[in-house]
This record gives sequence, structure tokens and C-alpha cells, in this order.
Amino acid sequence: MDKVVYDVFISFKNKDENNQSTKDSVIAEKLYKFLKGKGLRVFFSNAELEKRGKARFAKTINEALDASRFLVAVGCSQTNLNSEWVEYEWDSFLNEIRSGIKPNAEVYMLYQDMQIKDLPYALRQQQSFDAAEKDSFEQLYRFIKSAMGADGGNGLSDIRVPPEPIGTSRPTGLRVPPEPKPKVWSHTGEEYNGFKVIQFGGYEWMELDQKDGKALLLSKYVLEMMPFHNTKDPITWKDCSLREYLNSNFYSAFASADREAISLTQNSTSTKVKFSIFESEHIEWTSDFVFLLGEYTMFDYFPGMAVSKMAIQDDFWDAQVEMTLHAWENVTALAIHDDRLNAIAKDGKVNRQWWLRTPGTGFSCSAFVINSGGRSIILKRTHKPCGVRPALWLYLD
Repeated sequence: MDKVVYDVFISFKNKDENNQSTKDSVIAEKLYKFLKGKGLRVFFSNAELEKRGKARFAKTINEALDASRFLVAVGCSQTNLNSEWVEYEWDSFLNEIRSGIKPNAEVYMLYQDMQIKDLPYALRQQQSFDAAEKDSFEQLYRFIKSAMGADGGNGLSDIRVPPEPIGTSRPTGLRVPPEPKPKVWSHTGEEYNGFKVIQFGGYEWMELDQKDGKALLLSKYVLEMMPFHNTKDPITWKDCSLREYLNSNFYSAFASADREAISLTQNSTSTKVKFSIFESEHIEWTSDFVFLLGEYTMFDYFPGMAVSKMAIQDDFWDAQVEMTLHAWENVTALAIHDDRLNAIAKDGKVNRQWWLRTPGTGFSCSAFVINSGGRSIILKRTHKPCGVRPALWLYLD
């Protein structure tokens, strides 16, 4: 019987101490059906053990781990992720990667009802996805397909081929290394406010930083004029309509090769309301291809800020930002109904305001950047339109 090869091994705790199905198993089954529907070969123990028999449990699990290219650990609690068989599966798979036995394998984490900081340490280092987010399965699938495409798209690059005897020719049908992908970005040779300018995806971007082979980019211009959220309801970055737009319509408009070059990023955003008498703070984690800068990121890359109760002042950096024609047309249309935008529309096509993802004085406000002589971060009602300068992490290789 030929050895079965899998693209993805799904690791999860099936039953709780009362022998009831866990929430983890429900999520794992949904993921199994989703990935199968995408044409991937998936090991899901509940399905495979039905076919092979539960008496061969350990042998079946070990064979499937050995034959899989990717492992997805699914968990809704640290206890479940550290349970005997689940920990054995993801830990042994990681050890195979570290030892070079599976040099091109990957481990991904799909969690719910937890924060990333609560994951087991080794899993915190892996790319993670919040199952509560409606597009989490699609984002995970994109990562898998991207990794498969990087080595020929067959998902079998960790299956080792024995060395050939001297003097023999290579048999036909074996995978050869793919040709390097063409670079989708370029430096323009210019600088803007002290940052190099990169041309990518039809836009110009400021290169704020480089880490681990990736560059943090902020659009040079205001690209859109939109509200933070489409209603007056209390909202944070995690659930706002602007985040949904940036990671759907805006992201999807990039060419396929450009989308593959954009890294899915784990962002943390404090939900502590500015100047609140309450000291409690909760950190929301999101997985974003495209995002807004946060207040603390502004402090990191644009020094010289001084905090006051009304604003965060900075005379160091010029916040006046030109708009694209598309954004300018939006301002002109919206200005008919908004006196403040009307003033902007008369200001020589220079926008003085752009959104951050940081909460404001209440959950119906968010922070934004303004230039009123000096440089400020102040607060704005989320349903009011403001400039949008997307940010993203770009793979450089």
C-alpha cells in the first residue's frame, strides 16, 4: 500500500474530561472541511481513525505527522493545547523542523477565547490566527498556499529524496527548484521626511523600518477619505468598517504577486480610552494584511512628541500630506455636507488629518493626526470622514 501524503495535519483536543466534544474539535472540523474544499490533503483524526480503526491510534498519528507538510494547532485553552496528545503532536513536529528533518515545514496556530500571550511559548512564536475573525480560515489558507508556491506548489518539499549514486542521471518527474520570483517593489531613489520611498502595488510608500527581511511601509499620500466606522456605535479597530475595507477591497485590489509579498501581521491595540479615570486596559490582537499605525508606533518612528491632555504635540515632523486624486475627489464630494472638510477642500489639496487605530476619549472616538501649526494627535468621532494612510509589512526577498 502506497504511503499517504498530507498537506495539513490538524492537531486538537477531541474530548473533555466529561467525554464531551470540545469547542476545539468543532473548530477543527470546520477547518478540515474548509481546507478539503480548497483541494488540500488534510489529516483530521476524527475522519481518518473512522477509516483505519482506533486501535491503531498512535501508529496512525505518527505516520500522519511524518507525512504532513504543515501542522495547524487548534486550541481554545492552554490546558487543551498542553494536553498529552496535542502537545506531543505540535512539539514533535516543531522538533522535526528544528532538526532539519522537515526543513520546509510550517506550524500555524488557530486559537479562540485566548490571547496570544496565553499560548504555550513555542506556539507563540508561530504565525497565529484568531478563529473568531470571519476570514481567519481564508487567511490561514493563503499562508499555506503561499508556502506551497514557494517550493513548486506541490506541498511535498519536506519529503526527502535519497542521494543519487555517482554516475547516474536524475529520473524524470522529480521536482526541480523553482526560479526566483521577480521583485515586485523598487526604491525610487527619493526620500520623504527622512524616509526612503518605495514603489509598490501602484503606490508610493515611506519605508519606516526593516526587520527579519520585511519592511514596514506607510503610504506616502492619503489614499482614501473615509470614516473609521460606518455607524455611530462604540467601536475599536478590531471590528471597525475601515479595517474590514483595508483587508478586503483595498487588499484584493493588489495584483496576485503583490498580495503574496504582503505579510500577514499580528497587531496589538490597546482598548484603554484616552484620559479615562479607569485604569483597566485590554489588548486586542488582530491579524492584518493592511492596517493603520497606532499611537505608540508614531512615538517609535516620529520622535519629539510631547503629550498633553488635549493633544500630542510634535514640531519635528510635518503631518501635511498630499492626497491622491481619488481621495481628493472624495473630499470634494463629502465637503458639501461637512464644513470642516469644506475648509480642507480649499487648502490647496493638502490633507491635515489621517486616522490612527488608537481609541479616543470614548469608543465612539479614535485618534488621528492633524497639523495645526505644530504636529498633533487628537481625537475624532469614528463616523466622521478622515484621511486614510494604509500601512503594511512587505517581504523584501
